[in-house]
Amino acid sequence: MKRTGSDTDLARPAVPPSRDGRLRAAFRNEEYAGFRFTILVRSAALVVIGIWLQVVVPWPRVSYFLAFITLFLASGLVAEWMRRKSSRPALWTAAFIFIDACLLTYVLLAPNPFSDSEWPIQVTLRFHNHLYMFLFLIFSGLSYSPVMVLWTGVSIAATWSAAVFYIHSLPNSVTEFAAGTGTPEALRNLLDPYFVNTIVWQNQVALLLIGSLIIAASVWRARRLVRQQVIAEEARGNLSRYFSPNVVERLATAPGNLDIARSQNVAILFVDVIGFTKMSEDLPPERMIAQVREFHHRMVEQVFEHGGSIDKFMGDCVMATFGTPVSGPSDATNALRCSVAILDEVREWNASRRAAGLNDVGVGLGLHYGEVVVGNVGAERRLEFTVMGDPVNVTSRLERLTRDYDTPIIASDDLIEQVRREHDAAADLIDSFTDLGTLEIRGRRGDIRAWRYGPVSAAV
Repeated sequence: MKRTGSDTDLARPAVPPSRDGRLRAAFRNEEYAGFRFTILVRSAALVVIGIWLQVVVPWPRVSYFLAFITLFLASGLVAEWMRRKSSRPALWTAAFIFIDACLLTYVLLAPNPFSDSEWPIQVTLRFHNHLYMFLFLIFSGLSYSPVMVLWTGVSIAATWSAAVFYIHSLPNSVTEFAAGTGTPEALRNLLDPYFVNTIVWQNQVALLLIGSLIIAASVWRARRLVRQQVIAEEARGNLSRYFSPNVVERLATAPGNLDIARSQNVAILFVDVIGFTKMSEDLPPERMIAQVREFHHRMVEQVFEHGGSIDKFMGDCVMATFGTPVSGPSDATNALRCSVAILDEVREWNASRRAAGLNDVGVGLGLHYGEVVVGNVGAERRLEFTVMGDPVNVTSRLERLTRDYDTPIIASDDLIEQVRREHDAAADLIDSFTDLGTLEIRGRRGDIRAWRYGPVSAAV
């Protein structure tokens, strides 16, 4: 049967958004929130301006300005309402910015009908009313959108320029200086109430545009800083799954180092709960998961405390490495000390379990040292930093042999010899291990010499 388009869409799994997509959505939401915040702050500023005007401007002249303040308040509310209803809120935002720029220009330059002043309209260009344009521009920075800041700057520069050129084009306007700057004739023209100074207009427009560029650059830089911080925190979050906090901080500055595959010697540790399947048979799922998480948490703390890295979790089993991503002078020693510390941790855990009426748990640990391949593997959407090679298989087999030899830890001779090379002071630690001789490793050609931890009675 032929599948329809809708059937195909239903069958196709949803693709989660990428990090860039999530960031764009977050910035877009913040822009919307910034616009609402701008409306709120602007409304508060308009109320303050209205109060101030009532102090400095006599009645009824002030009623003209109060009417426009009311109009600006209504404009902001209508703009927010239209943004919520529209499928293209950015266009409505841009439209209302331009409308507000037109209204502001008109109220700053148009004659007040309630004023009895006989001054010509050209005089209004000398009252520094353009400073309110800069206040309008500053508000745009709260939008968190560099594009809207630039659009605001262009809008107010365009509307202000249109008004100035309209006044400049009036028949009674004086538009040119008399010849000779500083002469009495030039001064008379400058003081003429009908004179329109285009040089002042050029400075005003230049400062408006420069100011909008600076504010837009500041907003862009803030967004870039947020983006870098998100990427850094995401990198730290990914790295913290594998490495101890001190290693995370070092790697977060150069995460690309993990993408370079290389061979190096590392110490590998496998730790597993003995008889976990039987122990969890009668547990409800949530209790079983809670116990596994508790076990993982305790193991991770010990691995990180001894400078190791978590390679992966495999059910109740934990694989850790010592010497990744960068080899150190005590990798094998740290791994061996960590294995003994894990036994102490399990004893402490068992004490708390007994107090809660739960059974004790036992663990088996395998340790080996050898050359492995280190690097990121997996798909682009799901990379995993891991080690690969024969030493990994050997360590897993050694951990399984702890059941046969009734001991909590079996370490390869390669690891014990590396501990001897690293630290003479670790002799007391090595003395806790007994030579098992050569062991046959299932699935591997050739035997391997191994050591067990303590006497039989020391098993956890």
